[in-house]
Parts: sequence; structure tokens; C-alpha cells
Amino acid sequence: MIACYIFSKPVRKKSTETPTQELDTDIPSELECWLVSYSATCYIDHVLRKALYLSMYTVVYALRPVIMRPEVMKYDYWFLANLVAQCLFDAGVVGCLGWKALYFMLLSTFLAGSLHPLSGRFLSEHLLLTEGQETYSYYGKFNNVLWQIGRHVEHHDFPNIPFTKLPELTEIAGKHYAEPAETSSWSETTLQFIFDDGLGPHQRVKREVASKEE
Repeated sequence: MIACYIFSKPVRKKSTETPTQELDTDIPSELECWLVSYSATCYIDHVLRKALYLSMYTVVYALRPVIMRPEVMKYDYWFLANLVAQCLFDAGVVGCLGWKALYFMLLSTFLAGSLHPLSGRFLSEHLLLTEGQETYSYYGKFNNVLWQIGRHVEHHDFPNIPFTKLPELTEIAGKHYAEPAETSSWSETTLQFIFDDGLGPHQRVKREVASKEE
């Protein structure tokens, strides 16, 4: 998908800078918070809104950077090269395997970031579940098939370390990473997000952009 190039810039900023509403496109917008939580009329309404929100989270996650920070959409050489490469790949898939194969890939992408049992990692990484802690790690077996993406505290501490070295980092600095609360189950986090009335997209740590004087 052409998103791989578009996302590279905000993702690098997210990994190395403190979370601010203006700069971190991973933080839900005020509109999202209002539509999902602030305008909910009752508990059932809130639960249904959060379930619907997660069911279309792939779309929300993809469009948020483009809407909140349109400057990431730089139509330069790399964008064009990425677009052409993906169009040629998709054409190859259709030519060799047919349209159903392309539909399957698109639906798989949509499902992977919505209500899939493992997509709770989008929530568990930064959802404010423990007061004073804004980033969480997961050390379960699914890290082995998801490029160690669960080791999120380690990733933010050392964003330039490749995923293959993150288990070694956890082992070396074991005492440090044993202290923060961790996520034991991504699916459990998803269910907690949906059914806990106190949780919603607004449960994130946000900071003001520091002035130049600061």
C-alpha cells in the first residue's frame, strides 16, 4: 500500500518525540473523542460506538495523519515510485490470481486493524490503563510472528534498534522493563476498551507543544 511511505514520517516522529495533539497523529482527534465517547447517551450507546469505532479503525488510522497533518502528503519522487510499484504489484495479483485475490488482500488489511484478536495492540501500546504510564509492552508468544511489535516500551526507549534485537534488549535491561505494567493479552485489552465505560479514545496522555523559549 502507498501508506508505507506516507506513514514513515509521522511514525518516526511518534517514536522519538513526546505525544502532543498537534504532532502525534497516533493520538485520536477531538472529533473522534466526541463522536465515540463525549456524545454517547448511555452505557450501551457508548459500547456500540466503541465497537463500531474499532471495526473501522483501519480506515481511521489511515486517514488521520492525512487529515491532521496534510503536510505528510508530499507528492515527491518517492511517493510516485511507491505508487507505481504498488499499482504494478496489484495489477500482477489481478492478472495472475484474479480480482478475488486482490479483494482478499484488501479485506485482510481491513480486518487486521479492526476487530481482529491481535489488533488490540493498537490500543495496548498507549491506552491509559494505568495512571502515570502511557506506553505498555506485551511479552507473549505472538511477538514471534509480529516482528516483536509488542515490545513497545523498548521500542520507544531505543527506536533505532531493529526488531530482531528487542528481545536481547529486554533481557539486558530486564530489571528496568520488569517495573512498568505490561499487557498480558491484546484481545483482553480490546474487550476492556469496549466494555469499560471509563475508557475511550480520549484516554491518552497528551502534552502541549513546548515553546521555543522552553
